[in-house]
Amino acid sequence: MPRLFIVEPELAGGIPGFGSDAYVYERYVLLRSYLALQGRRSLTLPADTESLIETVYGEEELPAEALPPELREELAQALQELERHQEKDVFQAREKLVPACDTDDLLGFRSLGLEEDNPELHRAFQALTRLGPPGVSLVCLHRTAEGVALEPDGSGLAIDLEEQPDDQATRNLAQRTIKVTNWGVLEHFLGQRPPSLWKHSPALRFHRLAVFDGGVCALEGTPYVLRLTRELGLEIDKEGGVDEDHV
Repeated sequence: MPRLFIVEPELAGGIPGFGSDAYVYERYVLLRSYLALQGRRSLTLPADTESLIETVYGEEELPAEALPPELREELAQALQELERHQEKDVFQAREKLVPACDTDDLLGFRSLGLEEDNPELHRAFQALTRLGPPGVSLVCLHRTAEGVALEPDGSGLAIDLEEQPDDQATRNLAQRTIKVTNWGVLEHFLGQRPPSLWKHSPALRFHRLAVFDGGVCALEGTPYVLRLTRELGLEIDKEGGVDEDHV
């Protein structure tokens, strides 16, 4: 039977510490999640799903009298922080907003000439459709005795990097693409160029190539090693230790 283990954060002055999770999730959401699970000995899914989501993300305020003063203050500060981030996100979205075709002053809107998916450009010049850190799209291929292949055992469509990929090859390469946001890996691949013939393909022109040998791709000149398996996907190791990245 599947089991779910929930690790309770350590308290410091009555405030839970969330470690590196605080870089991924809003502190307010983490605090509400922590409180939503207090006193619960079991979870029944999907029966409890809706109530848990409402408790964490709903607008209903938590009963102040049930919380210690230090936790109430922490929640209030975290909420203010969340609201500041949301205001910033809304501003960024409006900057990239495409006006409706029936807008009265449609021709008066300036065209920013934004690039859609070039990872080398500053985010201010990218036509972003979602929030998130910058990343690079890696096409993951495998080195075999017969050359570069789609699969570790050499099966699948043959890949010739010296030929312009046709529609079928482009589709196969795109299906083996993983977007990576790890800064060390991102910096390494932004220093590389895509295969020259990919620049004529709208789907591949900004992608980078990662070739795995026995499931391993060492990034020369860096402490990073990429590992690719069907069980865990892409792992990023740094100096022998996983750098907190599973993709």
